[in-house]
Amino acid sequence: METGFYGVLDGVEVVAPASDLLAVHDAYVSMASLGLATPAQRELFWSVGSTLTSKQGCETILLAGTDLALVFRAGDDPGFETLDCAALHAGAIAEAAMAG
Repeated sequence: METGFYGVLDGVEVVAPASDLLAVHDAYVSMASLGLATPAQRELFWSVGSTLTSKQGCETILLAGTDLALVFRAGDDPGFETLDCAALHAGAIAEAAMAG
């Protein structure tokens, strides 16, 4: 998150959760290691996303970790826009596999 997604998002301003960066990192690593998200971890991710959109002007929260599907499940409405990067990648891989 600190690298702005390695500078590959042209024309997009990337805003990391500055004050919550370590908490988000620790929650993500713990969740990914266990393969499940606790209610406290879900609340943290949803709260940080809400703060980024409502107070820092972010339009969309990029879900750029495959394990974030444990927090942001299909049908959930966290109250802000998300873009699931893992789902986009999986869709592109499936499309390429079917075309080839």
